[in-house]
Amino acid sequence: KVVRGVRRSDGVRCALKILNERAMENARVVYEEIATLQSLRHPNICAVMGAYNKNGVITIVMELLEGQPLLDHIVELGAYSEAQSRDTAKTLLGAVTYMHERGVVHRDLKPENIVYAKAYHTGAAAASDSGTLKIVDFGLSKWLGHDAAGGAPVKDGMVTPRRESATPRGPASSATPRGSATPRGGRGGRP
Repeated sequence: KVVRGVRRSDGVRCALKILNERAMENARVVYEEIATLQSLRHPNICAVMGAYNKNGVITIVMELLEGQPLLDHIVELGAYSEAQSRDTAKTLLGAVTYMHERGVVHRDLKPENIVYAKAYHTGAAAASDSGTLKIVDFGLSKWLGHDAAGGAPVKDGMVTPRRESATPRGPASSATPRGSATPRGGRGGRP
């Protein structure tokens, strides 16, 4: 479960992801996700502020994001211009490039894992009214060069095609099978 919290040391609002290690099939996956997120510091990637394990209860302290998935945001707008689509793609490609330069592939990049959010760093909205794009959910992510065979979790009965095949993994595996997680736009119409 995920709950809101406030860091006692400085009053920063945060999200607490609470997991029961004993109820997990493979706790190693959670620890890998934590390590991956702690290694990434980018304005368009959800930040992990810390992680703790007390008596088998893992608490991940994360940046508080309030907003909605990117696709929902686009649908709510009713139209998405070519300029908006270009700016979104540029922002996301910048974050993906940052990950790849650090040897991390997301492997599940899709509109549901991109949040159009207002981030809270000091108790007040840090993002502009227009929001900030944040990449979330690194549960399937891998470090380049690691053998992921059998190591990635299955989510909702789905796995990425690259996990099921013998295809070598690399930066291209961050994209969905459709080829892109960028919003469908550019014609001023509904996605």
